[in-house]
Amino acid sequence: MNEIILPDDIANACFVFVSGLLNKSTGNILNVDGGVAQAFVR
Repeated sequence: MNEIILPDDIANACFVFVSGLLNKSTGNILNVDGGVAQAFVR
């Protein structure tokens, strides 16, 4: 994808965690990396 990450992208990811949409899920990592391989969690 090689997309540019904007502040809104980070804010949307944070919102998912604080909104309660994932209230039954724990210990997650939400990557906002735009498909750039160097940003992948290793």
